Amino acid sequence: MFEERKNLLTSMSAPGKRGFSPSASERARQSQVHIERIRAMLMSNDKASNDAARKNGSRRTDQSFETGDHVE
Repeated sequence: MFEERKNLLTSMSAPGKRGFSPSASERARQSQVHIERIRAMLMSNDKASNDAARKNGSRRTDQSFETGDHVE
């Protein structure tokens, strides 16, 4: 959702385009910062989950987390 917002703001920041907004470029950059932070949190949490599963002897794979299939 943040990426869609950033794309809209980027298109609004182009001079000569309908809906031009001079502040849209700065808001698009701010959105990109939030996107990168959220992505980093999600990736670090995913890595921590996989590390914990391996430590506990779980044989669940990344695919089973995504599909909901349980490998026991």
